Amino acid sequence: MDVNFFLKERTRFVRSFYDQGVAPFRDIQKRIEDKAPPFDDPPCSEDGEPAFLTEWLDAETSADLLSQTCVSLLSDTLKLYFNTLQAEIGFAFDQGDKAFRKGFVGAYRDALGDIFETDWSDCPVRFSVIEQAVLARNLSQHGGHLTSFHMSHDAGTLRRHPQPFFASPEESKAWQDSGGKSSFLTPSVKITRDRLFEAIQEVEQLGDWLDARLIKVHEWRHRPRNADPAPEAEVFGLLAAGRAALDLCRPALDLFEARRSEVIDQGDDKGLVIDGRRLERSVGGPLTAQGLIGAQAFLANLVVVENCLVKLSGLRGLPASIKVEAERAVKTIKGVVDRQVRNTAEHIDDRVVRRADQSLISSSIFEPNLLCSTRADGTIGAVSISEETLAVVTHALDRVIQPPRRAGLASS
Repeated sequence: MDVNFFLKERTRFVRSFYDQGVAPFRDIQKRIEDKAPPFDDPPCSEDGEPAFLTEWLDAETSADLLSQTCVSLLSDTLKLYFNTLQAEIGFAFDQGDKAFRKGFVGAYRDALGDIFETDWSDCPVRFSVIEQAVLARNLSQHGGHLTSFHMSHDAGTLRRHPQPFFASPEESKAWQDSGGKSSFLTPSVKITRDRLFEAIQEVEQLGDWLDARLIKVHEWRHRPRNADPAPEAEVFGLLAAGRAALDLCRPALDLFEARRSEVIDQGDDKGLVIDGRRLERSVGGPLTAQGLIGAQAFLANLVVVENCLVKLSGLRGLPASIKVEAERAVKTIKGVVDRQVRNTAEHIDDRVVRRADQSLISSSIFEPNLLCSTRADGTIGAVSISEETLAVVTHALDRVIQPPRRAGLASS
């Protein structure tokens, strides 16, 4: 795949999207400033404010929101570019998710630096600008206050970038003159057309720079690795432990299903409703108790599978193809297994003290097959004790044991 071509197709669209989207808002502002129709007949007012100030400010806010949308599109484009490049090259991160602790830009910069044999001193790209585009996207997505669309740079961004790229020069200077200690003078996030297009240019320049050096990928694939291969016994042991735990899920699920003969109905009391689910009521016989044990055993063994794959993905020297599949399997399992649903009486008692206003549920069954408990943060967690959940985890583990062939991508 020509990854750089599709990167530029997306950045071309972002430029066009901004220019076409901002035009009507700038037209409104210009008409107000020129006193052109329909703003040529200002209403009578004694408050001293310029006529049509609200309309002008609304247009400015609309332009700001459009620029925030565009920088979000740029950030997502960069992330998709990195993800696609990773798949094409066939590399994995030695530290797994830990590599992303400082953001995806830093993680890919480190990984690609090794592959392309560069410390980036020979690269003209301003990574600080690219990183600030991602940070601006994060700020815009999480919002600020209900009363305003205004966004200010957070303390973390200003520590890393004391001269923020997306800020007006006046606000940035005032904040710096204050010694960076006045929260009242914290600069706003201001994404002008010039700054947006500069950031786009940096992303495109990065794509061009890497594209011109793709020969390094071939060299990397044939480069001797310093790391010793992962011990076969440890790899086999982790996969065998995961498979054994998965095999135990079948009798646990059968035990859970056997409780159905003692189920009376689903409660209809509104106080028992959680996300539209009703609490299961039963006669409380031995099959009911065994069913709850089966549900807990089902969940516990799925967590064991997840733990084995997490440890496997962290092994040094593990072939890249297996590492990628193991990390993908962990993400898949996390999507269906909520390990926080496993509760003990001690956890529940502690939460009663800390969150007296929170309704607490410990290992209860809700329709049709959900094992539910209160998480540590007070929210309700649920895991489907079902064939569907078992099938998802089984498929994820099978892909690690027998990863699909991807000619020319994987490297060990």
